[in-house]
Amino acid sequence: MKKIIGLFKSIFQLQELAIKYPRLTVCLFAAATVFMLYGNYLTPEKTVVPKGAVMNHNNPVRQMDDRVAEKKKEGFRPDEPMVVTQKFSQGIKSIQDLKAILDLNNFIKQEFGRLGLDSNRLASPATMPRFVDQGNELTGDYYVNPAMFNDPEFKVEAWKKWVKEDPSVYGIFISRDFKTAFFRFYVEDDAEEKKVVWKMKSALEQKNFGWIDRFIEIDIRPKDKNLGVLGWIIGRWVIGQVSIINILTITTGAALLTITGFHRALGSWSQAVVSLIMFFSAIIWTRGAVGFLALAGSSVGESPYLLFSYAICILQGVSFSLQKFTAYNRLIKQGFSPAEAWQRTRGIRGINPLISLLAGISIGSFVSLWNSFGVEPIADMAIASSIGLSTLWVFSFYLLPALHMWLETKKEMFQKMGEKLRFLKPILWLLIKIEQGFGYIFVEIPLKGILRINIFLLADKNIAASATAVVCLLVGLTGWAFYEIVWPNRNLLSLSHPLDFIPDSLPEKTSQELNQEGQIGFEGLNFLLEPKWRQSEGIYDPRFLSMASKIKAGVANFPKEIGAREISTVVDGVARIARQSLHKPLPETEQEAGFIFEQIQNKLKPVMQGIMFFHNGLRLTVTCAADNSNDMARLRDAVIGYARKNFPTIRINAFGRANAYPEMDQEIRQGKPSNIGQDELLGLFIFLAWLLIAKRKKDKNLPVVRPWRGAVVMNIPMWFATVVLALIMVYGQIPLDLANAVISAFSINATSDFSFHLLKAFLEALSDGKNRRQAIAEVIRHDSRTIVEDWFLNNRIFFPLYLFCLSFIPIQRIGIMMLLMLTLCLIGILILVPPLLVLAVKERSQKISLKTKYSPAWERGAK
Repeated sequence: MKKIIGLFKSIFQLQELAIKYPRLTVCLFAAATVFMLYGNYLTPEKTVVPKGAVMNHNNPVRQMDDRVAEKKKEGFRPDEPMVVTQKFSQGIKSIQDLKAILDLNNFIKQEFGRLGLDSNRLASPATMPRFVDQGNELTGDYYVNPAMFNDPEFKVEAWKKWVKEDPSVYGIFISRDFKTAFFRFYVEDDAEEKKVVWKMKSALEQKNFGWIDRFIEIDIRPKDKNLGVLGWIIGRWVIGQVSIINILTITTGAALLTITGFHRALGSWSQAVVSLIMFFSAIIWTRGAVGFLALAGSSVGESPYLLFSYAICILQGVSFSLQKFTAYNRLIKQGFSPAEAWQRTRGIRGINPLISLLAGISIGSFVSLWNSFGVEPIADMAIASSIGLSTLWVFSFYLLPALHMWLETKKEMFQKMGEKLRFLKPILWLLIKIEQGFGYIFVEIPLKGILRINIFLLADKNIAASATAVVCLLVGLTGWAFYEIVWPNRNLLSLSHPLDFIPDSLPEKTSQELNQEGQIGFEGLNFLLEPKWRQSEGIYDPRFLSMASKIKAGVANFPKEIGAREISTVVDGVARIARQSLHKPLPETEQEAGFIFEQIQNKLKPVMQGIMFFHNGLRLTVTCAADNSNDMARLRDAVIGYARKNFPTIRINAFGRANAYPEMDQEIRQGKPSNIGQDELLGLFIFLAWLLIAKRKKDKNLPVVRPWRGAVVMNIPMWFATVVLALIMVYGQIPLDLANAVISAFSINATSDFSFHLLKAFLEALSDGKNRRQAIAEVIRHDSRTIVEDWFLNNRIFFPLYLFCLSFIPIQRIGIMMLLMLTLCLIGILILVPPLLVLAVKERSQKISLKTKYSPAWERGAK
């Protein structure tokens, strides 16, 4: 206990020193920010679905992926391809078309090699052998090779016939309509995907890209217009790039929209600038901390989801700044000097304890997020957001008052600067007028409506009925939501449409063509087949090869609605050689299988051999549209279920990030109820603790809020907003996915400000000797302005999500849902809570009318 008391004393002393020596404090923070800029340089990039994205080791798909990863020791390579497509609008009709395939193959190998990529990882029509038994030898020329162009008897129609006869090529490397050739470059499963895609982009576009391009490039634009790209390796790169652009745009837009709002709310440009500096510094510190964590060996990196933690810095920075400056301005109006006013914001009745509570509950909400979802990108975002919130807590205590006091000493300098920039005054005047108009619409009008509604709800004769109506409303909405969401209805969708994340990009445009009926689809799901019996024979065991062939045939006969497109394994090549040389459908002895695999190994590079098979198993790839996470999961489970049911002696394991992606949705589906429950319990516990402490300190002759009742009442806004938003998602057909799963944590950060501010003001009014009606009347008249201003400023942060992401559906959806969530929480705290909060107070019966003439002067003490 002594250590805790000593810690609080140190915090208070440091705050006092920061206010006493503002210039020194600002210099120290500036130096620390320069240091954090180095951390920004160290921050690693991560893809949206990193290796091991599903952190729950009990997840069956994660377990399968781990088992396959162990096979790397035995020579298997669980790599995944990024695909370049070459289109022929009229189809492959001439020898020139085949030359174009060979030229592209050689170009990719040459350029990838120049850029430091292993060109032996390329599989294409020009690297796949066509085995032909010539009687005295088995030849294996590639399907497209230079020799055929010198053969006067070579015919393209004959070549097409050869392709159709080989299922390892037909539909896999040459589309069934002969209009597309596929070039698969297999990327190591633990490689830095983004770097590989940048190199591919550089090769296809024939350009070199610098660091500035990392912030402006969001697509791949090949120099040859007949080229396209496929696969989620490239799709994930596009998502990452689009996220960077959107977050930069959103933060900039939020800052520009917020600074004028701060000026109108606080009446000071210097305070607006300090607030802006605070939350942008928090972003720099948060990103820098991630860089230093990575340097220390942490797996945290900057993924698209981590970028949302920067929005949290703005969101909470707005709240902390508004709360601090509102308290400061109130003290200034009471006649205190700037230094005295800042000192008084630190005390028990100051604003710092409230900010500490807000920071605590906000960090708790992200801990809940990290604890509920076993998904690495969300866990990383929770860690970064907690760092950002801690940074903002420190900034609001030390940097904000010091920076403001230092700027106040530089007024003359800024006045001279303003004179030089006087040509901007008309623009500034226009912005202020526009801001005043917005302020009247979104602040003054709502305030009038809130006051009038509360005059009715809190009237002596209506208050019991109002409280009863609120309870009935909440019970009814909760029952309705449970009816729609919980078994047996389950009308809340839980899925992702991943192609929505990459609209109008080259991968999305290519997918529109290749996701059509009869085409290969956007991505492949990978499986490893192994025999369960003695491993000495492995892939040379005819029984295993026969079963693998039957599994492929069974999957190929799945109903169309399951979504399987093309199925490929090395068994297709084995069967072709067996038909050619052995005149059998498949080898029947280990010696025959050994001969066939020797022929295959002679034509394939070692790295490609490890990708297709190893001594005890082989890869099965099933392509699909990959545009719906639930469909991907259904296809994956159908393949696994078919193999396990019909071939119990075969071990099948799904692997790769395409198989893991649906599991991220599954983890969210299972973890979201727990997340919401933890958030509600967190809020209940903090409110309860606060009210218990307040009750102990309260004079027994004064009214007191009953702790349990008060805690439940103060949790109502979040519960009300959650239930209504769930119903909106059900009837608006908005799915629960990776993007909007974090909304509850965002909402707690935004709306806890509303609840804590109202409760703090209410408890202070009771402590001043007012009865419960007088106290709630004072809060509604005087303190609701700060809450509405907070709501309006927070909306400015999420409005750009909607404004600038019209084609980026998931992010746009977050913007819309956050605007709804904030508005619902505002309704909850200023309309639903007051009647119940009054009834939660224990006091002698007293009556007082709330009715008073509306006045825009809302500051405490105003008439």
